[in-house]
Amino acid sequence: MMEILDTPLVGLKFVRLQPHRDDRGVFARIADIETFQALGAGPVAQVNISITGSKGTVRGIHMQTPPACGSKLVVCLRGKVWDVAVDLRLGSPTLRKWHGTELGPMEAFLLPPGCAHGFQVLEGPAEILYLMSETYCKAAEFRVHPLDPTLGVGWPLSIGKLSEPDRAAPLLATDFPGVSP
Repeated sequence: MMEILDTPLVGLKFVRLQPHRDDRGVFARIADIETFQALGAGPVAQVNISITGSKGTVRGIHMQTPPACGSKLVVCLRGKVWDVAVDLRLGSPTLRKWHGTELGPMEAFLLPPGCAHGFQVLEGPAEILYLMSETYCKAAEFRVHPLDPTLGVGWPLSIGKLSEPDRAAPLLATDFPGVSP
């Protein structure tokens, strides 16, 4: 099973897996369709994994816009990351607000549609598993610069490595209304 906790961003859930441990090792259920549907996350359409080695490296802040905007379960398998969700939902009371927390093995964020995601490696290598309710669509890709001063994301370490697309990502316009998931 899993423990699911609310966060200050409506619809963003912190998930702590409840692993079964014995002399062989560890087994944990990452997700089940009934739990996903009860949380409004929908079925899993795509599964991705990232492995990031260097402490301080940042991946994100990314999401997809409609019609490819979907839910995302981000599970830390190994290492530790500072995981961040940014609310970019049209009409949300927490539009432009972010919530971050340290994720270690067996911990996850469930992001609702319209929330962008990024993380910084605290202990590497960090292995992150993504369960997506929508498949990747390059035309729907949306990036925000990780150091956007209007968001003020509190990265705990100096940013080390950053991909060229993330480095070139724009700042949010001051009149950015949000996306309609």
